[in-house]
Amino acid sequence: MKKITVFLLTFIMIFCCTACGAKTKKESKEDALDTPVQTPQDAITEAPLPEMDEDGYYLEDIYVEVSAQVANVRVSAEEGAPIFRMIDQGELIETNGYNDKWYRVVIEATNFYVSKDEVKPVTSAFGDADSINGLPKKIVIDPCNQLMANSNQDPVGPNSNQTKDGASPGSVGGLYGTRESQINLDYAVALRDELKARGYQVLLTREDNESADITNKQRAEFANASGATVWIRIQTSESTDPEMTGVMAMCISEKNPYHSDLYRDSYALAARMLQGVTQNIDVTNHGIYENDQMVAFNWSEIPVASFDIGFMSNATDEANMITDWYKESIVKGLADGIDYYFQ
Repeated sequence: MKKITVFLLTFIMIFCCTACGAKTKKESKEDALDTPVQTPQDAITEAPLPEMDEDGYYLEDIYVEVSAQVANVRVSAEEGAPIFRMIDQGELIETNGYNDKWYRVVIEATNFYVSKDEVKPVTSAFGDADSINGLPKKIVIDPCNQLMANSNQDPVGPNSNQTKDGASPGSVGGLYGTRESQINLDYAVALRDELKARGYQVLLTREDNESADITNKQRAEFANASGATVWIRIQTSESTDPEMTGVMAMCISEKNPYHSDLYRDSYALAARMLQGVTQNIDVTNHGIYENDQMVAFNWSEIPVASFDIGFMSNATDEANMITDWYKESIVKGLADGIDYYFQ
């Protein structure tokens, strides 16, 4: 009887210990899942602020969007200071510094200021809305030609002895008398609006056709100084063969004597534009023509390509180019191609 009692007591103790052990392990596992990971205090660091200049501005190249009805760009960082320019709601402003009350901008190589009350950080289309580093893609569009010819001679490229006329009025359609200078501007404006709707910042080398007078070299210098990522030239084609129709793109060659380092990106830009357009509209694709005799190309310091929207010498192309459906199709295709380029 004593042996039986000892055996039973031993069995009960083993059972209890086993059960307690299992329970302890289960609770430990659940506790581990519920316990947050502890971060060592020395691993917690704050993002450093940008460098501050002697005027008390944090040095940061950022973009802000005008949130007020109009933003007043002032000549000094003071309420009531003279206004240099007014910028409409929704427009983007590039800044190079900021403090607790003002953003500092550079226009025409001069510092100006805009109140933080009138602008806001760029939206998520360009990056994190809460980040001061979000930058949009910036593009210059050049509507080639202009109504008035400019016969002033520009060197074909830096240090070149060969010269060309500053700007040409371009061709005129034989069916409707369409002026290339005007159709280029129409398409450039439409492309600007489409790209802005997609979150790009866009500048035009000219915005009118009646009084514009800017040479091809000056257009390149404008693009170089703009801070743009790339620039695009819009033009039409001309051929002695009236049956020739379709679209094409143009860029420098790999052996360009002035900026051959821009060839790869310029070619990619031309190819992507062609891809976007030919995927969006049924047109003849004449491919990419490489040319080292274009003044605007040779003076460029950033990737550049041109796109020919049709042949002015072809009656069908001319008729199409002045219609809304054709313009919308070409513009959407070009915008798609630009999106492809930046992906």
